[in-house]
Amino acid sequence: MDSFRSSLETMTQAFEARVAAVSARDLASRTAELTAYRDRVVRRMHARYRHLHRDFRVSTDDALTAFQTSLDELLARLVAQLPPPSDPPSCHGWAGGGTVPSPLSPLPRAGGGRPAGRAVQ
Repeated sequence: MDSFRSSLETMTQAFEARVAAVSARDLASRTAELTAYRDRVVRRMHARYRHLHRDFRVSTDDALTAFQTSLDELLARLVAQLPPPSDPPSCHGWAGGGTVPSPLSPLPRAGGGRPAGRAVQ
């Protein structure tokens, strides 16, 4: 039980150190890495928690919850530092006139109609 709590503290400190080492230049890419790392660490500690005897789980519930909350808060502070997403490009002056087509909308086909090889059902 004490080793479990000690592991939680050690992992929290290691995560804090990783977050502190993130520079503004690589903030966006490192945030994704740290999120994945946080998820792995939390899964690992939940697995260790499940291996504890039921009698000891009661005294470690709060520590595990505090651990997960700490990591989430550290990551949330890091994400809050990310610059806001850039505004979508203006459709004024687009050569096609009107609105800019969505990248998810299907492209118009040459000659219109269905693609070759597909039968009408």
